Amino acid sequence: MYVLLRLCGGGGGAQLQEVAIEGLISFCRQPTFVIEMYVNYDCDPMLRNVYEEVGKLLCKAAFPASRPMTTVQLQAFAGLVNMLTTIADNVEVDKAPDHAAYAVDISDYRLFWVERWDATAAAGSGNNETWVDFVRKRKLRKKKVAIAANHYNRDEKKGMEYLRLSQLVPTPPEPRSMAFFLRYSPGLDKNKIGELLGDPEEQSLRVLKEFTETFDFTGVILDTALRTYLETFRLPGESQKIQRILEAFSERFYEQQTAEVFATKDAAFILCYSLIMLNTDLHNPQVGVQVGLSANLFIGKISTI
Repeated sequence: MYVLLRLCGGGGGAQLQEVAIEGLISFCRQPTFVIEMYVNYDCDPMLRNVYEEVGKLLCKAAFPASRPMTTVQLQAFAGLVNMLTTIADNVEVDKAPDHAAYAVDISDYRLFWVERWDATAAAGSGNNETWVDFVRKRKLRKKKVAIAANHYNRDEKKGMEYLRLSQLVPTPPEPRSMAFFLRYSPGLDKNKIGELLGDPEEQSLRVLKEFTETFDFTGVILDTALRTYLETFRLPGESQKIQRILEAFSERFYEQQTAEVFATKDAAFILCYSLIMLNTDLHNPQVGVQVGLSANLFIGKISTI
């Protein structure tokens, strides 16, 4: 789906765009695809808003910027009509509640990032929450997370205050809830994430541990695991902060390694730090040729692992 969305944007040329939109419309013609796409992606705080992206993309492609209309424009318009028709066909007008029934109230904190609907548990709790109520609350929380991320990017204290007021984190904030916020919030400034993860305060260290435990490195080689980890934030410039972050990563990777390549977690840490130094030497123009790492020097630094 993500590949189709990229091609539908026209990045691969007009011919590929036409084929991609046709494929996307084929998906949308499935009876329940549009609704399931909204529920499983747009209402999941850990995933992208695919339904929203598809709608915006088709609207942009269908806009009549030229005359006569092109095949891509006609296809995109047909896709929009199909999406609206699917929604209309699934609306039970005679069973529609009054306007007040649509009000959503989030009055308590729940670690909503990883929770899933459980009909048996909901019935046993006696709160009369239906699956529709559950999905609507998840969507509202997801919207509030995006707002919180915007506040956090401008001012960390205001962002934290909004998280507490919106019941997105408990009071006081627990490390796990903060770790999920940093890990999965869209649009969050990666520099700010790195600075918080590298902070020496006890609360930040606990958040770093919980953040690292959101990754599963089972069966993954070290360089791929490290790249996946560092894609979620930007390493701070201070060496001590880098060391704290890499120590947390090394411990997690060592615990989950399956081939027993590293005898200790310290060995994994040394290689990780060496890879960071090698990458800096290769891509940072401020590193002169005289102080650069040669192949023999790099091998010598890690030969003790």
